[in-house]
Amino acid sequence: SGNTIYFGEGSWLTVV
Repeated sequence: SGNTIYFGEGSWLTVV
């Protein structure tokens, strides 16, 4: 939880 992953090209995934 609270982890943010950056995939590049402005794509973000935040795992709450």
